[in-house]
Amino acid sequence: MTPLRKAPRLSASALLNAVNTTIGTGTNLVTVTDDDGSIIGFEVAAISVTEDTNSLTITVTRSGATNTAATVRFASSNVTAVAGSDYLATNGILSFAAGVTTNVFALTILNDVIAENNETLTLRLSSPTNCSLGTSNLTVTITTNDSAILAFSVATNLVSEGSGTLTFTVNRTGTTNNAVSVDFSTTNVTASSATDYSATNGTLSFAPGEISKTFTTDITDDDTQETNETFRVVLSNPTDAHITIGTNTVTIADDDVSAVGFTASAVIVSETNGTLTLTVVRTGATNTTATVDFTTMNVSATAVSDYTATNGTFTFNPGETTNTVSIDILDDSSLETNETFRVRLFNASNTSLGIATNTITIDDDDVATVGFSVAAMTVTEDTNSVTVTVLRTGATNTVVSVRCANLTTGTATAGSDFAGTNGVFVFGLGETSKTFAVSIVNDTVAENNETINLRLSNPTNTSLGTSNLVITVTTNDSAILSFSTPTTP
Repeated sequence: MTPLRKAPRLSASALLNAVNTTIGTGTNLVTVTDDDGSIIGFEVAAISVTEDTNSLTITVTRSGATNTAATVRFASSNVTAVAGSDYLATNGILSFAAGVTTNVFALTILNDVIAENNETLTLRLSSPTNCSLGTSNLTVTITTNDSAILAFSVATNLVSEGSGTLTFTVNRTGTTNNAVSVDFSTTNVTASSATDYSATNGTLSFAPGEISKTFTTDITDDDTQETNETFRVVLSNPTDAHITIGTNTVTIADDDVSAVGFTASAVIVSETNGTLTLTVVRTGATNTTATVDFTTMNVSATAVSDYTATNGTFTFNPGETTNTVSIDILDDSSLETNETFRVRLFNASNTSLGIATNTITIDDDDVATVGFSVAAMTVTEDTNSVTVTVLRTGATNTVVSVRCANLTTGTATAGSDFAGTNGVFVFGLGETSKTFAVSIVNDTVAENNETINLRLSNPTNTSLGTSNLVITVTTNDSAILSFSTPTTP
């Protein structure tokens, strides 16, 4: 049976029944001290751990008698640390078997990323069984590893290629009473450290109380037209701090942007113009050499017969903003509709394209019109012959022709009222007028006025003007009066 720890006991002894003598001090009080007492307590009253400790082993010791079993209860409680966010709450019973002097339990520390001060919690022993309590309270101090927050002042930068130097700022917030440090380095995205910026790296060291640090990198101003380009600066390896905005993306805006194009997208030119000059201009940056190819291409106009094909390359030297190309327009003698061709820009180098296509319309100068001089005329039946005039207006530098014929739609009858006609009029170079005669038959038939319809058709190398002529023949036989008999009885 296991002995129990007991309180001290008192025992008394007395002398009695003295024979032939007397009793002096006849009573002796004896105190019996229990040798089974023990004390259980923490090894220390306070301890400090860093936030990233993860798990802390707590030791509880027993001193004094160990020949008995003993138990004690333990539990955690918040002070400034909060269970669940700074540590995991714990409680339980520690059992010491006979002869056992040490027991342990674990306290889990939570490593958060919040900038905060050091925090404390208390571990307490209670409810001892078969023992007494020694150091029953242990204060645990959690020293934060998130005392400082390091971040770029901005997450992005837009900088001109010609800005020269870019300055980066890294700020410290949170606690500032300790020294912290962080590394930085540049890395390419679309920009290259060989041609667009100077690579850099290093360490920023913040002394106690220091809240801001800067460093710089050089931006390279090249002469190449290119799209905007980017690189990044990255923070890493913080000491006694953690990083929030740890990447700064830098966009380099190109300052060599230019555009090359025609001054107009369409031009109308006369067939007799001889030479057409087209102007190509460069706008924007002019600090670089730029080139662009050009070529002509048929639409409805045809190279060789309507214009002289050409192609080549425009070169714009630094500072140069204008280039021209001359195209020969060919003056033929054919009557034709207006015709078009295009001049196209392509293969731009170190520049972009503005108005890349110019459509050229060649206005024909060979337009002519052939038609009757009048649309109607009136003659008397006894005129015998009437002269009809056909005129050419407009261009006269070509040979043109037109057919003329009478129609059957008139009320006059060919053969009995007039001599039928048809044929082809040919106008030579410079010729503007043709005439022909229409014979009128003077009959003795009493009749109404009659009409002769003439029409021009089938024009060659010309168009038709007044193509219909109505000739009205007024009768001179409108009425015959006579006696019914020449004599009366």
